[in-house]
This record gives sequence, C-alpha cells and structure tokens, in this order.
Amino acid sequence: MAERRYNIGLLVANLNDPFSNEISKGAMLAAEKLDTNLIIVPGKYIDVDIDGGHTDMTYEYQYNALFSHVASGNLDYLVVCIGTIAYTSSVERKRHLLELLGNTPILCVCSHIEGYDYIQYNNTNGIIDAVDYLVNQSKRQNIAMLSGNHYNIECAERLEAYKTALEKNGLEFRDRLVSECDLSDHCQDTVRNLLDANPDIDAILCVNDLIASAVYNVLHERNISIGRDIAVVGFDDLPFAAKMEPPLASVRADAATLGYHAMERAVNTLNGKIDDKHEIETAFIPRQSCGTLISAPEEIFTGNVSQIIEGILNYVFNKPAQDAVYERFSRFIFGAVTNMKSRFIDRAASEDDMYYIISQIDKFFITDQNMMDPTLRIFTIIDNIYDWLYSKTPEYNRGYVRKIYEFFYRRITNYALYRCQAIEDKHTEKNHLANIAIRDTLMFDSNTKYSYAAILRKMHYMDVDTSYLYIFNEPVLYKKGDIFPRDSDWYFKSYQYGSDIFTVPENEQHITSKELFNNKYLPEGRRYTLIMTDIYSTEYQYGIALCEPHSTDFFSNYELLTYQLSAAVKMIALLTRQEKMLTELHSHNLALENMTKLDELTGIYNRRGFYFVANKLVNHPDNKDKQLTIAYADMDNLKMVNDRYGHIEGDFSIRALANCLTELFAGESSIVGRVGGDEYAVIAMTDEVGSKDELIKRKEELIANLNKTAEKPYKINMSVGIYECKCENIYDIKDALDKADDLLYAVKRNRKKEI
Repeated sequence: MAERRYNIGLLVANLNDPFSNEISKGAMLAAEKLDTNLIIVPGKYIDVDIDGGHTDMTYEYQYNALFSHVASGNLDYLVVCIGTIAYTSSVERKRHLLELLGNTPILCVCSHIEGYDYIQYNNTNGIIDAVDYLVNQSKRQNIAMLSGNHYNIECAERLEAYKTALEKNGLEFRDRLVSECDLSDHCQDTVRNLLDANPDIDAILCVNDLIASAVYNVLHERNISIGRDIAVVGFDDLPFAAKMEPPLASVRADAATLGYHAMERAVNTLNGKIDDKHEIETAFIPRQSCGTLISAPEEIFTGNVSQIIEGILNYVFNKPAQDAVYERFSRFIFGAVTNMKSRFIDRAASEDDMYYIISQIDKFFITDQNMMDPTLRIFTIIDNIYDWLYSKTPEYNRGYVRKIYEFFYRRITNYALYRCQAIEDKHTEKNHLANIAIRDTLMFDSNTKYSYAAILRKMHYMDVDTSYLYIFNEPVLYKKGDIFPRDSDWYFKSYQYGSDIFTVPENEQHITSKELFNNKYLPEGRRYTLIMTDIYSTEYQYGIALCEPHSTDFFSNYELLTYQLSAAVKMIALLTRQEKMLTELHSHNLALENMTKLDELTGIYNRRGFYFVANKLVNHPDNKDKQLTIAYADMDNLKMVNDRYGHIEGDFSIRALANCLTELFAGESSIVGRVGGDEYAVIAMTDEVGSKDELIKRKEELIANLNKTAEKPYKINMSVGIYECKCENIYDIKDALDKADDLLYAVKRNRKKEI
C-alpha cells in the first residue's frame, strides 16, 4: 500500500457507448479494491466527421476540452482509451494527442503506441476460433468481414487474424469480401453495398458488436434469415449481444475486465511493481446467429449432474459471469437439481421430500426477489428441467414432481410480475425525482453569489453523492479544431455533500488547474470516484463539475445532467451580465425589475419574481417565527383543452386559475406566482388565509363558481398540494415547495382524469 492514495484519471469516449460504459465499470471496481481515487473523463471522440448529416452532434467536440483540463490537473497516472477516443485517427495523430496530455505517465488502452505502456485484447485467437467455427461447424465458405477503419490498430489486427484463419481453413482471401466501415451502427449503407456486390456471402464477421447490430437491421429489412441464410459474428460480446434476436455470436472481449486490469497495471507501475501482462485473452462464444443450437435443451441435459448444472447456468446467463447474482443462483440450482435427483430419481420419495424442495424454492424467491430481470430463458429452462426430471423419474414419484413443477411455475410467474411492477414503480419514482432535480437546477434567486450552490441542491436525486462546481471567470470561446488553453483560471464556486450544499468562501474560490483534483473540500479519509462533466453552450465553455456517483446508474443520467448544469450556469452568467447592465442603467431599474418579475399572461409573479418577493417576505424581521402555508398547484387537462379548443382557451384557463389562486390566498403577505406553463406556487401567512382544510374547501367553491360563470364547453380544474411550516430562509421555502409538490403529485396520482 502506498503512503498516500493515488489519483488516477481514466479517459474514455461517450459513457452511453457500451464499451466505454463497461470499461468504466471495471475501472471503478478495481479502484475500490485497490483503494485508489479514480477520475473518469468522458471526452467523447476526436477527429470524428460530424458533418455528414448528424446535426445533433455539432457540438460533441466540446467534450474534448475535458482532456485538456486533465493534462494540467496534476494527476498521478492517466489510463487513456485512445483506441476508442481517436478510433478514426492515424498512429501519428494518436501520438500527438497523447503528447498533449503532458508528462503524466500514460497507459494506452486498445492501442499500442510506441513509447507508451499499453494494454489491449488479444485480437487474434478469438477471430481465428470464430472463423474455424463458421467453416467447420456452420459449413460457411464465403465469409465476409466488416473491418472498421484501417487507422485503428485493433481493427487492423483483427483483419490480419481473419486472413490467417481463412488460410488455416484452406479458403482464399478475396478483397471484395472485406469492407472498411464506421465503427458504429451508422454503417448500414456499407452493409447494403457489401451484400449487393456479393450475393454469395453466407457469413459476415464484424469487427465489433455495434457493426453487427447494423448488419442485423439490414438483414431484417431484406428478410434474410440470420443464422440460417447468413451467419453473423460480432466482437466484444457487449451485454446487449446475447439479448439480440437471434442472440449474437461474438468474440468475448470483456471491456469491464480490460478496465479492471488497466487500473491494476497503473497502480503496479506507480508502486514500482513489474507487470508483464499487456493482453487480455478473447474467446469465441457461439450463439444462434452463426447457426448454432449450442444452448438447445436437449444438449443442456446430457452428461452428468455437474455438466447439466453448468449447461443450465450458461443458458440462463448467456455467459459464466462470476458475480453475486450468478453465485446465488448457482447455489440454488445446484441444490435443487442434486436434491431432486437424489430424492425423486434415485429412490422412492415421500411428501416430506416434496415439501422440502418446495420450501427451498420458497426460501430462494423470498430472499432473492431482486435476483435478475425476468426473461423467457428462465421460463424455458423451468420447462426443460421438468421434462428432464420427469423423464428420469419412476412412475411412483411423478405426482410429486408435477406438484413441484406447478409450485415452481407459480413462484416464477409471481416473481416476474413483481419484477415488472418494481421496475415500473422505480421508473416512475426516478422520473419524478429527476423532474424535481431538473426543475430546481434552474431555481435560484437573483443573488448570483449563492446561485451556484443552489443548482447543486438536488444532485442527490440524480444518483450523485458529492459534487464540485468549477467555473471560468468569463466564458471561453472554443471552436472545433482549437486546442483548449492550458492552466486556465478557475473559480471553485460551490460543492454538495448529499442533500447539503455549500458556497466556497470568496477568498478561496480562485484556484489553478492543479487544484481541480486536489483541494481541501474533496472527501477526506476515504477513496472516491469522480466523473468529470463538461459545462458548455454552443461554442463557449463555462467550466466543469466533478460528480461522485452513488452507483453506475449515474451513467444513464450523465448527459442529461450535463445539459441541465450547462443551462443553469449559462443562465447565471446571463443574470450576472444582466446585473451589470442594471447597475449601468440605474434609471431604468424599476421598469426592468417589473418586466423580469411579472408573468405577462396572468399578471401574477413569474418564477424569478416569485422567489425574489418570497425571499424578502421570509427574511423580513417582522415575519420571524411566523407560520407559513406553502402551496404548489397545476391545471388538470390543459393538453386536452389546447388540443380540442385551441391555445386561446388554454390561456384563458391559465389566467382564470391564477385569479382563483389570488382570491383563495387573499392577504397582505400572500405571494402567488406562475412558475411553469400551468404550474403555480404560493406562499402565504397561515393566519391570513386560514387552515389547510379551509383552503381546500374554498378552492372547490371557487372552481365550481368559475365553471358556472365561464360557461365553457370544458371543465376547468386544478390540483393543489398544501404544506404548512415555519421557514427561516429561501432554501427552506424551496424544501417546503418540494413537499407541497410531492403532495400535489399524490393528489394527481389518486385523482381520476376528468375528460
């Protein structure tokens, strides 16, 4: 163990890319085991042509600025996935990019660049095994290859392995059967051209699984049977490969394992330990896409009990993944199969034997309800186990076996329903929390001094344990092809620990690049993994955030969080600029204030005006320790009104409800604001407006009178969440609004839609 904990940077491409996602997960596991800090830097891709119609990718290059920040960030070691980050670049270009990272020791992943340490897959063995299988087992003779970009070293090695394998099997290499293509699923035109030029193709070897997915799409659109007419083989065996239809045969190159060993190698190097392991072995995994029926039930249930159990596990999991889920299910299957054999096949059974097996099944599903997502494979294997057991069981024991099967099937069916409901509930709750987080990211008052802390307030809803916000004093213009300036001036504005947020004292905010990953506010006394998030808008860089994820679930939120933080920081920058303009144009201050505080449609406060006035109300000395009523409301069925009767009627309804709320909360200290399209927020002194029950009753009366006098062909209504509390500052107001919003959410969930 080193005297201090190392800080290791992992530079990857897009976290939504399956390879980068898996390699990051493996690195996180290794960092935890090795007790080292990990900073993941998702900079996306370099030198990728984004002008070919992908307008949504126009500003993807902005993420590359993160690599420049790392170069001057004073880290101990950099693990760089240069083979994916610069997959279209030449070796010389890759070397140049590595040189830009400075003097920090570097480990190259998936690319061997002379002068740099490296770790990569053995690209030869798995490809040769795949071609051997296609020729000898599937009887294919015209095997094509989609080889990827010729600059990519791994693609070149896999192409050479393909040539070697053809020669080994007595097949001639033909240039026409090889096509260079984009290393993503945007290569469907290349696939079509390859098939049109070579109608005799009976197998396609793909340099990665993403290309294989594009091949699937083209074959499906042409009604070509995958596995029967044309065999398809991928490379990487990413998690989605086994879930494709039919399951994709692939060369297993475990990205998580690669990430794990890359971190091990980095720590060994820092500790002065010799590590000669430069390659991670690959293995061909045959599946239905290459014509194999290796997991067919009749083949699973051959051999001795140990072989049968191994076949069951491989069938259910698609691969022998040695994780906790696999281990628990393995123990359960081993116990179930061995006990059923000994009790029902080898001797006369009794009801005690039957109830023993049932109790074991029951115990497993009670303790392991979150074992795995329900799949058809589980249902299929239950039937297969039953058929195998029933065929081997003497006639006098078969009644017990039938009852066990019926119980098992009921259990697995209930389990599947439970899992589906749990997934749906989790998705609904996660969406609700994410919506609150997105809303509050843009909820801050006009005092920009504390606004940077406010935008981190709900980060824990986005699966973030801690976060740190660094901002440039002025936005930096960064155009495609530029090199981002080194040693920028940073301002460490705010940080978040769980649900608590803090503003860094002004005299400590100004820091250098070397202090991004080394300052007193980062977690002390424990290791951590941070993911760097770029904060940008169009061609301007505003700063970065470092987020400590609670789990790898954060990966799916990464881009959404990037966009929300960027929007919030840009808004603060605009507010800051606006404040300067207001200072310079003092004579127009009152008019500008009214413009920015009032909602044009309803005449009540807008979001900014509401929080501005609410802040003054809460902080006024005369209101200290007074009881407040907080409400959050929105209109029911606004979309229906807009769709059927037009937006003019929708605007009428929004104004009418604003008037109702103003009348409902009539009082000298009441504040009513429109904080969204059809959303309203209210703060009022409780002694002026009455109790919660009184408010709800009066609200129903006001709505009834509104519908009676409006004489509209539709019914206007709104849902309201009301919360009573004592608030000390504006942040308490926001917490209270959250609680009122939760109550509103509960009201809407229980309310029947009125059409």
